[in-house]
Amino acid sequence: MDFDIVLFIIYAKADTEIGYSFIFIFLFIKVCLRFKPEEMASLNSNDEKTSLIQDSDELVEMYCEHCEKDENKYVPAEGFCVECVEYMCAMCIKFHKRYVKDHSIQDKDSMPQDFCLDKCSIHTNQLIKFYCNGCQKIACSDCKSVDHKNCTNVNHLPAMVEGIEKSKELSDLIENMDSLSEQPGEIENQINSKIQSLSLQETQAVSTITKHKEELFPAYKKHQQENLDSFDTKMVETIARLKKERQDLVEKLAVEVKTLEEKFNDEETEIMRKVQNVTIADKKVLNSLRDRNLRIKTDIEALSFDMKKQQNIGQRCNIFITMKHTQKNIEKFKLDALKVNEEIEIHFHVCSVKPKLKSWYRNNLEDNIFSFQKLPSSNRKRIVSYYSDIEVKLVEWSGLCCLSDTTLLVADFGGKCLFVFYNMKRSSKSNTQVKLSSGPWDITKVEDNKVAVTFPNERIVRLITFSETMTVTNTDVIKVGADCCGIACSNNNLIVSYDRPAKVQILDMSGHVLKTFVKDSKGKPLFSNPLYLAVSPDNTTIYVSDWDRDTVTSLTFDGKVKAIYKDDQLSEPCQLTVDESGTVYVCWAESNNVHQLSSDLTKVKILLNESHGINIPLSVAYCQNNNRLYVGMFNNKNIKVFNLSLE
Repeated sequence: MDFDIVLFIIYAKADTEIGYSFIFIFLFIKVCLRFKPEEMASLNSNDEKTSLIQDSDELVEMYCEHCEKDENKYVPAEGFCVECVEYMCAMCIKFHKRYVKDHSIQDKDSMPQDFCLDKCSIHTNQLIKFYCNGCQKIACSDCKSVDHKNCTNVNHLPAMVEGIEKSKELSDLIENMDSLSEQPGEIENQINSKIQSLSLQETQAVSTITKHKEELFPAYKKHQQENLDSFDTKMVETIARLKKERQDLVEKLAVEVKTLEEKFNDEETEIMRKVQNVTIADKKVLNSLRDRNLRIKTDIEALSFDMKKQQNIGQRCNIFITMKHTQKNIEKFKLDALKVNEEIEIHFHVCSVKPKLKSWYRNNLEDNIFSFQKLPSSNRKRIVSYYSDIEVKLVEWSGLCCLSDTTLLVADFGGKCLFVFYNMKRSSKSNTQVKLSSGPWDITKVEDNKVAVTFPNERIVRLITFSETMTVTNTDVIKVGADCCGIACSNNNLIVSYDRPAKVQILDMSGHVLKTFVKDSKGKPLFSNPLYLAVSPDNTTIYVSDWDRDTVTSLTFDGKVKAIYKDDQLSEPCQLTVDESGTVYVCWAESNNVHQLSSDLTKVKILLNESHGINIPLSVAYCQNNNRLYVGMFNNKNIKVFNLSLE
């Protein structure tokens, strides 16, 4: 007879204290019979779940989810409902079969054994049971019903993790982490190498200054002796007068030598101060990068240790969860390591000396003997920001040239004129128009007030000199005898490109041809249609854009090809310009963008595109004084101005 019925009968007759006593006894017996002896023993513990679940990492027994959730009691599971995806004790199975007869119940031996005892972070009274392959998230029953009700690939964790300790995914992940853990060591080696380079660089700077001092002093003393000897020869005729003049000269030279020594010492101190400041700054950056790299290495080692620990424990659900957590972090570590690697950089210092002794001597020590320059890297990415538009009415666009930070020249090939924009720092810019006999193609700066312009139809180059008010004061013509296009200036020589035949020449300012570049070392034509030219800031490299070949080529001043930049998705390169660090900017007319290239023609990034208003860009010019890039468009006949800064 069911205990509930017995209890009811006793209760019905319980009109005395004996009846109430019977009720209490039956209630106690009923509760005791619901638990096995080992379960009763566990209930006497202060922390029943901790003692039964967490005391052993080797043996974990699944408990009844209903008893745990509804009565906060731990009762070992004796079966598993496939439809409800729940573990149940014998009593709960009994009632479950009574009320849900069509559900399939697996007994203790056949029910899933790889269960997860972690609770859901959102529904804290629910166990984690599922994994959604679509969302790549773990879930409890409530999460599945709410967040993943429309997902079609939600699986029961014990079914998914079977055999996971031997899976290729786990082995690949561990192998990937082992490989990644080696990368910080390699980066640390690079950082140490750069630090050694800084120390060597400082030593070389000191050696360079000492060498220059040792070379210059004998030359200066020799020059003094020549002066003294010259006066000695005249002493025969005017011995009395020359003796006094000689004494005066000796005293003057002594003062100059002393001044020279003081100047050497002052400039040496200043140069070394600059070198040390840059070196200290670079070391500070490198030490910071080394700290970041060490943190990445430590995080990777921690993840790797946790992964191997879970693997050794053998809890598949924990292995699976750790795997997913590790996979999310491993991509972040790769990106962090890549950023650290990209930022490893030092600045090399250039120390030079004035070579012309007589010129320096005549200037009475007014010029600096040494010069120092910190060279930035040409592969640092630039950040662009829109500055303004310059409206200009053109017939057919061809070239731009920055004469200064306040003056911009624009070549209008179809309109047969030059536009001169001055007062560029003001919001309302002024301009004048210089009428010409034929269409100008390209412009280059020769001096602060002089430019050289190519005229393909006339086959000439004009040297145009401007006054302070930007009016033309003088024009000289250089006949080149071919369809000249691009032009650049280097070391008081002109570099000119030609369309027919395709070639590049170096000319002096009188038009005499110094060098001609037509074919490469294998005898093949170097160019097809070289429209524009640019020169590196150190005057060692010539850059040529070739319209027909869709390329940009870099040459030495001896005509040797250094590099060629080409991209199948880029076409019709036009004007190009170079900044003070050697970075090259090229506008691609057909592709509607401007590319930033390093000095060796490696692609750094697409600097400008249609999102910046770039539409058939034909010309580009860089102004060093204000770090601005001017881009001229064919379609809307205007010039867009952008500010540049390093990332």
